Amino acid sequence: MALTSDEIKQIEDAADALNGWRDYVTKTHSDALGCYISLRHAFETQVDKSVDILLDKKPVLGQNIKKECDKLLKEAKLVEELYEQNAADARVEEAEILGSARQLISRLQQIAQNVKKELAAEKPAETGQEAVPGFMSAADLAEHYGVDAETLRKRLDRHRAKHSLDADFFIESQNRGKNKPKYLYNAKNALPVIEKLKGKQVSVKRPSEKT
Repeated sequence: MALTSDEIKQIEDAADALNGWRDYVTKTHSDALGCYISLRHAFETQVDKSVDILLDKKPVLGQNIKKECDKLLKEAKLVEELYEQNAADARVEEAEILGSARQLISRLQQIAQNVKKELAAEKPAETGQEAVPGFMSAADLAEHYGVDAETLRKRLDRHRAKHSLDADFFIESQNRGKNKPKYLYNAKNALPVIEKLKGKQVSVKRPSEKT
């Protein structure tokens, strides 16, 4: 089920709230109670709403994010308890929790970014003119540029495997339905792969201008 623009914004706000908490803890780590209380506030005002959205719209992804959130809260509570016993041990645990928070923030940001790209790729053209390609499936790219679909798919698969962290080259579909492609590719960044396949320069097609 697709997310709305407001729901995407909520996920981004949750990432910002966690980032604000992370900065706060980094600057005030000597405050024994600040770590857990400020994190709980971030969850109650922003993060919990995002988790509910993901649980509703993307249950599997939502469950994974909820587990990470629960783990973060549990670790923050532990830091608070450790500060009452041994500040040195608390500092060690605190460093670990900041790393976990960074990973959660990155995941939320990536989810929002991927959904935005999907929405942009699926948005229909508002005119009868041909649109400049955005994110497209391997089959659509092959049709657009006039190359063999299966050969292009294999080449894109190999390139994706070598650049698995390149979010500007491909995205994994979050709203994948039956018989829908798992990966969408940035047409502009996939162009060098297509050029090699065709053996000559290929230019991105642009809308024709009406006279």
